[in-house]
Amino acid sequence: MNQTVIPEVDLENVKPEDALKFWDETSRTYHPQHFKFMHVISYPMTYSIQPAGVVVPAAPTLHKVTVRRKNITSKELLDRICHEANLVWTIMGREIVVKPAPPVPDGQQ
Repeated sequence: MNQTVIPEVDLENVKPEDALKFWDETSRTYHPQHFKFMHVISYPMTYSIQPAGVVVPAAPTLHKVTVRRKNITSKELLDRICHEANLVWTIMGREIVVKPAPPVPDGQQ
C-alpha cells in the first residue's frame, strides 16, 4: 500500500463507506500490479431495546470524512479515512478489516 501513490484525493463530507469504496477503487487504479484490496467493514454486535421490549441491532454512528490531498499513498489515505471516521483497520489474511475504534477512556485522547 505504500507503493501505491494516488495523484489527488478530494473527498468532502462523505459517508465512511463511500470513502472506503473510493479508496479501494482508486488504490486498484494506481497500484503497479493492479492488486485488489479486499476490505470488509466489521461492526461489533450491539443491541438496543425498544419500548415494546424488542431487541434491535444498533450500528455505531460513524463520522463523515473529508480528505483533500495530492500524491498520497494508499496506506496514508486509508489511515486518514479511518482517523476522520473514528475507525481502525487491520490486515487479516487476505482482507483488510475496518471497524469502529475502541472507546477512549475518559481524560485520554
